[in-house]
Amino acid sequence: ASEVVLNVGVQVEKTTAGPGDIIELSATVDAVRAESLTFSWVNVTGHGQLVGEEHGSVSGPFTIQWEAPAEVDPGSVKVEVIHLVVTAISQVIASTDTGVQTSHDIAREISTIPITITAAQ
Repeated sequence: ASEVVLNVGVQVEKTTAGPGDIIELSATVDAVRAESLTFSWVNVTGHGQLVGEEHGSVSGPFTIQWEAPAEVDPGSVKVEVIHLVVTAISQVIASTDTGVQTSHDIAREISTIPITITAAQ
């Protein structure tokens, strides 16, 4: 059985945010042979919030928005950490002397997107 390799691309509109800013995040995966390909956005640090579908199965780009907190203490700098988890499940069918065997390859790729949050200058 061959390992499924996921080539995940992440595009981030910008990596620095001020109070209330909205940043668009978009993910793509090179075509893979898989029965199931799912995307999950996870806000690890929870300073701001994700707006939109956090989980889904799509063939094109999977996009979400992140909204910075409305208030940021002057002079403070926080880092929001967002993970993108892409999971591909493909069925492997092998023919042997004893019959047909099926198994599953599960590939997972995690991308980390840091966003710096600072008060407006």
